[in-house]
Amino acid sequence: MGRWERGETVPQPWCRPKLAEALQVSLDELDAMLAEGQPVEEGSDSLEPPEAEGLPVDPEHDPVLVPAWNHRGTVEVAVVLRGGDLPMQRRGFGLLSGMALTAPAHQWLVREPGPLISGLSGHRVSATLVDRLRAMVPELRAMDDVAGGGTVFSLAEQEFKVVAGLLDRASYDEATGRKLHIALAELGQLAGWSAYDSGQPELAQRYYIAALRAAHTVNDRPLGAHILHFMASQATRQAQPAEAVTLIDTALAGIRGRETPALLAELYITQADAFTVLRDASGCTVALSKARTHIKNLSGDHRLRRSMSAAAGGHRPGNHAP
Repeated sequence: MGRWERGETVPQPWCRPKLAEALQVSLDELDAMLAEGQPVEEGSDSLEPPEAEGLPVDPEHDPVLVPAWNHRGTVEVAVVLRGGDLPMQRRGFGLLSGMALTAPAHQWLVREPGPLISGLSGHRVSATLVDRLRAMVPELRAMDDVAGGGTVFSLAEQEFKVVAGLLDRASYDEATGRKLHIALAELGQLAGWSAYDSGQPELAQRYYIAALRAAHTVNDRPLGAHILHFMASQATRQAQPAEAVTLIDTALAGIRGRETPALLAELYITQADAFTVLRDASGCTVALSKARTHIKNLSGDHRLRRSMSAAAGGHRPGNHAP
């Protein structure tokens, strides 16, 4: 509510029924309130929100979807989101759906990661610098818990740009390059979540895909599956539950042999959420049953166990890696 009143964002479609209930107004009345809050262009009497300026979705030319699934392709995508060499407006992306949305997950699943190429030009990146960059990720996550994604987005985006610039132009050995890609994946996931939370779902999708590519480059399957969980959560809330189920199925197939109880519980909870929107009671029941089984196998942190158990009843997707 506070971020809406300050003009930082507009309520997402999936949360508007709850907001209307809290304000004790109908959905039509809420839509009218949102329309009245939109700026009116000079010389216009219309109170209707301006049409989105998103580019048409063209998977064959989208600069985040087209590059190869290797080190160089990951860097190319990161440079696009960094606002680098391509003359384009990043916030002009169209919303992905159907095969365009699930294709990156399929590529992540079937493509073998290529060799990680060392950076050969520019100033030398030390492992210490990368460790300090990665140490900022949990700080940003903690800030998101307190202030919300709208506040964190610009900070996460800036850190993503720094890492993307190092991967593109700096010199580093293979071990440091691996750390840089993991940092890019973690920051891409966080930037994706905070972009979505601040009302930019199209840009969020591209950050998630960039993060997925980075995780794939270093063959970190659990991290890739965690990113797919976020893509699926957004898909469900964007009225794309069938795509969400596909994304989770792909994530489950990709982590066989590397799964953990926490990650499996996270994925099955997200899948149950999608089945609920699809009104598939059987699928939802099976997914929740599997989630509860894996929650019981969690060890150590009882707060995590309680958190995951509560999440089985529906939750705001968290941004912490399992």
